[in-house]
Parts: sequence; C-alpha cells; structure tokens
Amino acid sequence: RRVFRNASLGIVRHGGLSITTILVITLTFGATSAFALFAFGTEKIINYYESRALVTAFFLDEAGEEQILELRNELLQRPGVIEVTYTSKEQAFSIYSEQFQDRPELLESIPTNVLPASLDVRTESLDDLPGVAEFFQGNALVEEVAFYQDVVERFKNLVNVARVSLLGLMGVFALISLVVILTTIGLIIYSMESEIETMTLLGASSAYIRLPFIIQGAIYGIIAAILSGGLLVLAIPFLLPYVRGFFSNVPLPDPSVSFQLGIVGAEIGVGILIGSLGSWLAVNRYLRV
Repeated sequence: RRVFRNASLGIVRHGGLSITTILVITLTFGATSAFALFAFGTEKIINYYESRALVTAFFLDEAGEEQILELRNELLQRPGVIEVTYTSKEQAFSIYSEQFQDRPELLESIPTNVLPASLDVRTESLDDLPGVAEFFQGNALVEEVAFYQDVVERFKNLVNVARVSLLGLMGVFALISLVVILTTIGLIIYSMESEIETMTLLGASSAYIRLPFIIQGAIYGIIAAILSGGLLVLAIPFLLPYVRGFFSNVPLPDPSVSFQLGIVGAEIGVGILIGSLGSWLAVNRYLRV
C-alpha cells in the first residue's frame, strides 16, 4: 500500500509533468484506436466487395436461351463457382426501365430487345474469377466479358498501404511515449534527489525506493488507455454515419461492445507495458540505489 501511495503522491506532486505525459500516451492509444476501427471497417468493406465480385458474360443476339443455360450448367459444375444468374433480354430491359423510370426520355427510343442476355458468375474467392473469365473467352456466343477483379484488388492494395502507414504511426507514437515517460521519471527522480538520499540513509531498500517510480509509469499508461478508450466509445456514434455515407451500398455493422472493450483492455495492457518499461529504464539510468 505504501508503494502505491508513494506512486500516487508522485503523480499529484508533479501534476504538470504527469498531465503532459498522459496526453502524449493518450495520442499513442488514439492512433491505436483509429487503426483498430480502420481495420474493422475495411475488413467488412473488403468482404462485402469480394462477395459481390463477379464475371458477367454478355451474349450475342443469335445465342439461344437453351445454349446459354447449357453454359450455366457447365459453370455450376466448376469448383469455386457458387452462383450463376441468367438474365434474359426481356429481364435486362425491365431492370434498365426500373433504374431510369424517372427519366422517360432514355426509354422512348430504345427497343425492348436491344439489351443482351447475360450470365453473372459469382465465386468463392477472387482467385477463382480469372478461370471463369477464361471459360467465356473464345466462345462464339459471347459478345463481351466484364471482369471487375482489378477494382477490388486496387481497393485491397490501398487498404494495405493505409494499414502499414497507421502501424508505422503507432510505432512512432509508442517510441515517443517511451521517451517521454523516461524523461518525466528522470526529472522526478532528479527533483527528489534529497528525499531519496534521506531514505537511503534511513535504511530503505532499493526496491522500496524504485518500485513507486515504476508503478507511477504504469499508472500513466492506465489513465491514458482509459481516456483513449472513453474517447473511442464517444467518437464511434459520430464517425460511423460519415463512413456509412461514403460507402452507402455497404452494410457496415456497429462495432460490438466486446470489440470496444477488447480495444480498451488491450490498450490498458500496452499502457502498463510502455509505462513500466519507460520507468524501469529511467530508474536504471538515473537512480543510483
């Protein structure tokens, strides 16, 4: 109890340094929270677009429905293919009409049979799509093959670059936090030099003198993690509508309570680690007892 009391007194007595240190560590955990939310959102978005990625084959007018359905049955036998949807010329025109029902000028001059019949092929993963595209290429009945894998791949590459950048930012903030704690504890040790000397003369053990400083750093980390976690919980309801507005066609769920508590718990653990490590380094560098 005396060790924890001395650590708490050290935080209060050096209030200015303590507040600065806690704010710097809070920035580190703010970057961590941002990365966790970014990873959560992009994982959902990538999964959604991957599940919607498909190959569409448009057929010539002379292609009969029976011939197209034969190709559909062949595709359903291929490994990795999970769905093949046939759209007739009439259905294609009906879909087009629904999409532009508020613009009749786009419908008046278009014959009902002008749009081609098509097959939409959906696969288990993006890796299966090139094989499906090759299946259609060279077929005399196929007029055009639309293959949108590159769009999803570009998005995934962009997300990966952003993730690496955020991880780098987290690493920089963590290093800054470690240096700030080391400096703060070092300054506190320097300011308490006479008290430490007195305790040494009275027979205080090395652990009794050192432990409060190490625990003080851990408390800095815990407070910063709780502050960052509280800001995260408050920010989610305000940030999600903007993200959903940008990806309006993607059903993004709210992060669960367990997910948010998991982030806060992880931050508290990392906060204790960074705070204790920085304090331990300061104690071993500046304290000669």
